[in-house]
Amino acid sequence: MKYLNIIFIFLFSLGYCYNPVENFSAENFRLNNTVAKDDSVSCIFLNPAGLWNLKVPEITFTYGLIYPNLTDGTKFVNNSLGANQKLLNGIVGFGFNQFGIIDWYIKNKIILSYGRQLKELIPKVALGVKFTYDRESYNLDDYMKQNPVFSKTSEISYFSASLGGLYMFNEFNYLGILIENIFQPNVGLYTKENIPMCLNFGYKYEYKNIKVFPNLKIEFSSLMDYIFAFSFEYKFLFFNKKIKLTPSFGIGYGKNDYSSISLGFGFYTSQISFNYAYMWSPLSKVDTGGIQCFSLNYKFLPVEVEEEKISKKEYYKLLLEKQQLEEQIKSFTSKQPMPTEEELTPTLQPPQPQQLSTTEEILLKKLEELEKKLKEAESRKIEEKPKPQQPTTTSPLQPTVPKKRYHTVVEGDTLPKLAEKYYGNPSEWRRIYEANKDKIIRGQLVPGSVLEIP
Repeated sequence: MKYLNIIFIFLFSLGYCYNPVENFSAENFRLNNTVAKDDSVSCIFLNPAGLWNLKVPEITFTYGLIYPNLTDGTKFVNNSLGANQKLLNGIVGFGFNQFGIIDWYIKNKIILSYGRQLKELIPKVALGVKFTYDRESYNLDDYMKQNPVFSKTSEISYFSASLGGLYMFNEFNYLGILIENIFQPNVGLYTKENIPMCLNFGYKYEYKNIKVFPNLKIEFSSLMDYIFAFSFEYKFLFFNKKIKLTPSFGIGYGKNDYSSISLGFGFYTSQISFNYAYMWSPLSKVDTGGIQCFSLNYKFLPVEVEEEKISKKEYYKLLLEKQQLEEQIKSFTSKQPMPTEEELTPTLQPPQPQQLSTTEEILLKKLEELEKKLKEAESRKIEEKPKPQQPTTTSPLQPTVPKKRYHTVVEGDTLPKLAEKYYGNPSEWRRIYEANKDKIIRGQLVPGSVLEIP
């Protein structure tokens, strides 16, 4: 069964025909950012490169309330849906939005987005592409029918495409670029009017509980326009990091007297999130009532509200602790009697667990817990993983090979079994034993330990 994610998109800002058209989702709207914010399915409609970070299928619905104080009775419609699915080594997103003025104008937008991280080529880079199909239709009254613009048709449809990219300096610093309307489609009903190409630059910076999102949008047309926005978000965690609240504040300034102030908040659990945002223009001479957005998101699989990260320094501290514990075990087991050849005879049955002394049992339990912590820490590290240290052997007769092999012990492994697997002869078990004396306890292999295969 394929899970679909539902998403939202965009509100128009009214103004002169040469003013830049602004697209908003509830997430983007409250933060005034279109590029570097990558923790939302709004990437389907905004920068598709951010899709790489979606972890589970999600479903989202957004409702927009636009200019409720207009005195001429004008009513706007703005509702959005979207979906995504893992496909082609990346994530494919599908979105739909309907915007318009009731009884006058409707614009339906369908978007197909694809994004992926280039792990094999450039690990810190993600790329995305977005294809958009728009269909605009006008309900003609007697006055509009006399207008030569509508003499041939009252509707128009067109395609456009956009390219996006993200560069991840580290977990807390992202740089994004988005090129919109590459083909500059014709949107004129009567004359040739091309949508201008837009270039977006965005940046994400996170410090402790604060996120900052500066963003610059440039529109290339006969009269070049620009919008610069600066947004902040603060994070509060409650109930042992199971609930997150994120109030936000944003300001924007642009050409042609564009200005905006936005306030909003987000409420997150492991599967449900709700966002609200309100924006108004402080320079507007008309009380329009501003713009409001409401969005509700549901994740089909639970995801931690706050993923705990571990620094490189903390990781090395755990690694040192593990090495010290292994030395203690090695020192303890060296005092135990060596296993006889009969104990290491090949057998088809897995070795029976031996009774361990209290000290040995405690040390092994600590090592097991520490190895588990290290495994979790590797997936949460902020910086790149350090290169694994090469195991050393204590035997002077250990043959040298250009490339070493390693085997992680699982339940049921024995030295003869491993010798048969790697050398084709179970009687060669001593080669493995001599190279890993410090990791073999009374002839028994410890599940989870890593053995060198000489």
